[in-house]
Amino acid sequence: MPGNAGDCPKLSNKIILNPASILSAEVGAQPHGDGQPRSLEELRDVAAPQDTFYLIPGTGGFCAYPIRPLATPHFSLSDFFPAEMQGLPSLFGKPTNLAAPAEVPLDAAIYEPHANQIFVPEVRSLHWYLVGGAPEYRAFLHGIEEYTHSLMQEWRAGPWQFLNREWEPPETSQSFLAPMISTFEAWSSMGPFFDWLSQMDPALFSAIQGKLQYAAEVPDHECQSLGEEEAYAYYTPATDQILLMPPAIRLLQQNDYAGVAQILAHEVSHRENAQRNLVIPSDQLMQRSLELFFARSGAENPLFGMLTNYMGPQLWKELSCRRLPFLLEEEIDAHAKDLEYGRSRPFLVQSAKMHQESTESLEWYLEQLEKKFPGAWRSLAADYVALARARSQK
Repeated sequence: MPGNAGDCPKLSNKIILNPASILSAEVGAQPHGDGQPRSLEELRDVAAPQDTFYLIPGTGGFCAYPIRPLATPHFSLSDFFPAEMQGLPSLFGKPTNLAAPAEVPLDAAIYEPHANQIFVPEVRSLHWYLVGGAPEYRAFLHGIEEYTHSLMQEWRAGPWQFLNREWEPPETSQSFLAPMISTFEAWSSMGPFFDWLSQMDPALFSAIQGKLQYAAEVPDHECQSLGEEEAYAYYTPATDQILLMPPAIRLLQQNDYAGVAQILAHEVSHRENAQRNLVIPSDQLMQRSLELFFARSGAENPLFGMLTNYMGPQLWKELSCRRLPFLLEEEIDAHAKDLEYGRSRPFLVQSAKMHQESTESLEWYLEQLEKKFPGAWRSLAADYVALARARSQK
């Protein structure tokens, strides 16, 4: 674990959490106690009930700095959970409204010992989210280190192959020789479907109303994921739209309205999750590991360091899209929900085609989670997987 040798240093910059708010607090410049790095358990044992600590990695433990409320006598991270998140399980990635200055390092954390909650800043964001307790935080740190190490090994073995490596796509099921569908043809097929859906499932119709568009391909600003030619639909957070793609139009032309309804239930799940602002484990693993990878590879190869300084955001997005074109936990959750939808609507004749494809896709994403990510990190996604399996097997 990277850190400072010997005693914990005095913080050189003043850190104000949630400035301009009644729930603001200041991080003390002097380290807690005798100024030595401590384990999380040691900090918990010496902490007073009201103590909250700002952590940075140190040699053999963590350097802890006390957090002092500025406008109120009490400071609890639970106060920063959005109203819609209050009372929900402590899933990894539960967002807060807590903000911090941009100069806070990515490896910093906030620790509430008696609540056993640890929060970290989101990559390229001022906001913080819940990791979990001490075991989850250790898995979090270990997973990032393990995945970064694997990236570095790949890079050293062959930089060009590393930069061009892509996620292996699942087996294709669509015909790439299928005829093109015009916009007029697509909307002509969607009109009768809308009439049908408004009668059969007004709730789903209301959820997609004004959000559904036809698109022949995934927009350029989104990750161009492998196998996109056979995608049925695509939710774009940037525009808050659900794009119905050519394969879904072909289902409409075959009168598989129930199948398309299941597809839309899948995309509505993506939209709902995006609006909850949950921070997804696999995404944080990728973003934080890339951050470390760029720093370490640039130190080893100054020429690559110059390239990353010049093309940083573009190269970051390209590598992220190539290696993680979809968020695994998101897809696992959405497939489980669309399977549940297909079974729970007695007024629909369930689409056999979509039931089979979604079941196979769910298992494929679960296999990818098992194959591609460190064991420590998979434990952070366990709650997502357990909820998805429960939904899909009802």
